[in-house]
Amino acid sequence: ALPPWPAGVFPEAVGDFVASLATATETPEELPALFVLAVLSTAAGGRFQVAVKRGYFEPCHVWSCPALPPGSRKSAVKVAVTAPLMKWEREQRQSMELEIKSAEATHKTLSDRIAALRKKAAGASGMAFESLSDEITRLESDLPIIPKAPQLWADDVTPEHLGTLLSDNQERLAVLSDESAVFEQMAGRYSGGIPNLDVFLQAHAGTPVRVDRGSRPSVFLYRPALTLGVSPQPDVLRGLASKPGFRVRGLLARFLFALPPSNLGRRTGQTPPLSEDLRLRWEGHVTALLNLPMATDDHGQPCPHTLTLTQEARITWESFWQRTEADMGMGGRFERLTDWAGKLPGAVARIAGLLHIARNAFRGPHTLEISEADMVAAVRIGDCLSAHALAVFGMMNGSVILDDARYVLRWLQAERLDTFTF
Repeated sequence: ALPPWPAGVFPEAVGDFVASLATATETPEELPALFVLAVLSTAAGGRFQVAVKRGYFEPCHVWSCPALPPGSRKSAVKVAVTAPLMKWEREQRQSMELEIKSAEATHKTLSDRIAALRKKAAGASGMAFESLSDEITRLESDLPIIPKAPQLWADDVTPEHLGTLLSDNQERLAVLSDESAVFEQMAGRYSGGIPNLDVFLQAHAGTPVRVDRGSRPSVFLYRPALTLGVSPQPDVLRGLASKPGFRVRGLLARFLFALPPSNLGRRTGQTPPLSEDLRLRWEGHVTALLNLPMATDDHGQPCPHTLTLTQEARITWESFWQRTEADMGMGGRFERLTDWAGKLPGAVARIAGLLHIARNAFRGPHTLEISEADMVAAVRIGDCLSAHALAVFGMMNGSVILDDARYVLRWLQAERLDTFTF
């Protein structure tokens, strides 16, 4: 029996939104909770980092993966949670529409003129050729850069295109989906089954990425921030550990997994809808974070705001780190899950940062320290997700025989039989 999502870990308005959405859609609370963390990560990713201790920083973006069977209303939850992102993107496109059209028109006019001059220069020589070449060079330098409306997230993206999208969007992007397409892309759906994980791995860590391919423009990212929020079917998770590189390169170790019990067969269809007030409050939190400007470094370049911990929060995190470290030793519960558990304290620091950011969305999160309360809440989330991770990795490494045994055990528990026939 896996622990339920811990109560009271989110700021009040966000927690009420999660609970109300779970009730309205009759879904386990883990589903909206982990999608909410992913959307907060989308809004805050690349804009904040947590100074856990001297010289150790964690970026504020996470990868969440609640797994539920088909028909569980995952799409309804994703649409409700991501609605503020969609609205913000639409408003940004509308505000930039005239600027984009003007730049496109100027670019086309100059390009046509350059093409005509090139044609003329092809038959010229001497001073006439040099004059035409100078004119072409001048016009090319005047070609405007056509601005692009910001894109916060994608539902499906190839690894090859991911670097380009990050580069085009200030090195910040999210992949949010209620399906498993992103795992198929990572495994090499369009590259002959050859996995391409580098950009994903580096964009989770926030380390520089350089991609040089002969057929595409080069991409260089200084501090990429990639959020993942996906909700595949449990059967999809079973096969992930066998995919080349997924386990050994640490890809699976980066996910916050949840395997909540399905509500299928127990729903009533009579639950109240999500209230407009809670929807608007959630939208307000996300929009406030998206509109918060980034910090700048000593050279005037954009950089993330650094969040610091109170002394009590640091002590709480260090205690959790020590407990997790001990559990990775021989005989500990993470003895065979050291890859995932080794990243757990860092994930807890990231979650604490997101809780702090959500709580202070309207007060400037970067002006306040992360409190002990938010760190304690993050530790509770980490403890809950630890049990789910053990179950998920056990399922990945399990067998059909073990699955059948679990099915029989659930049947015995439901029927309360002392004896039964074959």
